[in-house]
Amino acid sequence: PTRHAPPEISDATMGGNPPWVQCTIEECGEADGQCRHMESWVFRREHAIDYQSFLEVRNVVPAGVLPGRFETGKGRSGLKAQVSCRDRSVDDSLTCGECIRLIKGGPYGARGVAVGAYPPASEVIPCLSLSKMLPKYQPISGEKTDGNQEAPRQTAFCNVVNARF
Repeated sequence: PTRHAPPEISDATMGGNPPWVQCTIEECGEADGQCRHMESWVFRREHAIDYQSFLEVRNVVPAGVLPGRFETGKGRSGLKAQVSCRDRSVDDSLTCGECIRLIKGGPYGARGVAVGAYPPASEVIPCLSLSKMLPKYQPISGEKTDGNQEAPRQTAFCNVVNARF
């Protein structure tokens, strides 16, 4: 199979922050403090705001449980998430257990929707290369929109670790 080369990094970014970020999500039981689930996501630094939206779409507590969605407001599992992030340099050797796209704007509104990559991308460079602006959406006459439109785009995230304990 063909491997993609890592993206070229200009001299301007060589001395600055690394171009990627890696965030780890640990979901732990509120009653016993035992961690039950851990994920680690890699994405481009410029997509940090969309990563926050990605957490909200997934209803990761405390990032974004929808009010009234569950009786307790804490989700079915009763797990609370802790998210920690660190700078990450480009590493084309990473493998994606799953590659997810967050699609925002247009018919998906400001909240967006998270969907798997198609075709599936198991390598980090092809996965993150799926991030792009999408064509401007023109609602059909009479169609209802959320009124809070974002610039239509899709942002990709690579899950490099997914473990249940």
